[in-house]
Amino acid sequence: MPSIKIQEEDFPVSTETQALSKEKSGAVVSFIGYVRDFNETHNLKGIYLDCYLDMAYKQLEDILRNAIKTYNLNDASIIHRIGFIGAEEQIVLVLVSAKHRQEAFTACAHIMDTLKTQAPFFKKEVDTNNVDHWLNKF
Repeated sequence: MPSIKIQEEDFPVSTETQALSKEKSGAVVSFIGYVRDFNETHNLKGIYLDCYLDMAYKQLEDILRNAIKTYNLNDASIIHRIGFIGAEEQIVLVLVSAKHRQEAFTACAHIMDTLKTQAPFFKKEVDTNNVDHWLNKF
């Protein structure tokens, strides 16, 4: 059963992987995204992420529903953190299970790519001098 969580706290990857349904699956693929400690011009202390929760949940549900249908997945989940997240901390987890590894790899990449371009998250970078700026895309 697909799962979506948007939360401030970190997530235990092994627990989330164990919760993913693996029935009739030959593959589980995961993507863990981390906050970089750099951008093009500065060293970063971290980022602050915000979202419209209702809109974000709906968009993530649509992304998972489409991926499950398109790639014939057995299960999928997304965890995305909000709030202040320090450099080198986990920010996002995408998990998929499928009958075959190629479907799982392709679906996981598709989910993450779609999430990055369509999910309504707002990011503010905070550099090591405590200077911040928003990187709004919506």
